[in-house]
Amino acid sequence: TASSITFSGLSGYAADYKHLQVRAITRDARAISGANNVIMRFNGDSGAGNYYQLHFLKGSDSNVSAGSEGYASYILPYTEPSANDTTNAFGAAVIDLLDPFNANKYTTSRSIMGVNLDAQYSTQSKLSSGLWFNRAALTSITFLPIVGSFSANSRLSLYGVK
Repeated sequence: TASSITFSGLSGYAADYKHLQVRAITRDARAISGANNVIMRFNGDSGAGNYYQLHFLKGSDSNVSAGSEGYASYILPYTEPSANDTTNAFGAAVIDLLDPFNANKYTTSRSIMGVNLDAQYSTQSKLSSGLWFNRAALTSITFLPIVGSFSANSRLSLYGVK
């Protein structure tokens, strides 16, 4: 298990890549049922109001909802199941980070995710976006569950996009 996962030393990718993509397959280690949001932060910035948390379009069972959250100290790119949810089910997400090295733009995230939760909750799919109000080039990305830690066999992979 791990309480957080950080990709660091990203400035070395600025010459080769225009965008970054993170592919996540994670699960919460807490022995409960229900979804757990995962936090994403850039360059160690946890300042209040430095991010616009998310806009979202979510499908859950036969229900559809859309909305937005407000300013926060993080972005919520996806949700993961907890340890008592469907056995061996992991939340999956693809997160695009647009122009993370361009000093003329704020870094924007867009993600698509899906999660299979215990029958008493729901199966969800969601499209969402977030914004970091800082034009600094990205040097690190940190992911951590809002509560708890990532379970064993969780994986986040980072890719560069030209």
